[in-house]
Amino acid sequence: MNPFSSCLQRSLLFSSLLSISLGAQALTLDEALRMAKERNGTVRAAEIGVRSAESNIRLTKSGFLPTLTPTYRYDTIRRRQYTGSSISGKD
Repeated sequence: MNPFSSCLQRSLLFSSLLSISLGAQALTLDEALRMAKERNGTVRAAEIGVRSAESNIRLTKSGFLPTLTPTYRYDTIRRRQYTGSSISGKD
């Protein structure tokens, strides 16, 4: 028997017993499986591993994309510009 399957069955059994003992409504099989997956640490760790691998794939592919590096320069030096005539008569 698959270790994942036996763990899932135990979680399902526990969830069913818990709902019966608390007097809660009976769960459907889909609800019980969803709850077991949410509460199972092994399944959660596997889902996080998948997300991490997908993120690494995007990161690796991004190395082949073009990059754009914006730059900005502001010059604080002000220079006078002369048009060839001045009011005071001096050039």
